[in-house]
Amino acid sequence: MRRSNLLKPIPISFAQAGQIKGMHQRGDRQMDIATFFGINQARVNEIVNHSGRWGRHFRDVTIPPPHLLPEPGPYKVVGLHGYMALQTAAAVPTELLEALLRDVRDIKEKIGLSHAAG
Repeated sequence: MRRSNLLKPIPISFAQAGQIKGMHQRGDRQMDIATFFGINQARVNEIVNHSGRWGRHFRDVTIPPPHLLPEPGPYKVVGLHGYMALQTAAAVPTELLEALLRDVRDIKEKIGLSHAAG
């Protein structure tokens, strides 16, 4: 029986494992760290406590200085990719966002959706 791609573990790099350990040392909750990286909380526990397969694999990673760690959680988006998308969206010029909203409003009017619907 083949495993679905959705069930495969998300690969963690040595740099990310260092960030996980640094975030834990800073006092972040394991649940928030797991959400940020899009992994199971048990994997975070293995990494920070050097237990299990992941803990042994990442035993000697370098922990980055605090100013290079992600902002503390909790996070409103799930996973590292969601966080990166949010950071990218924050850099989009306001004029572009306003133009996109105007286009969405125009399309809604053309297909008969009211403004009250959102």
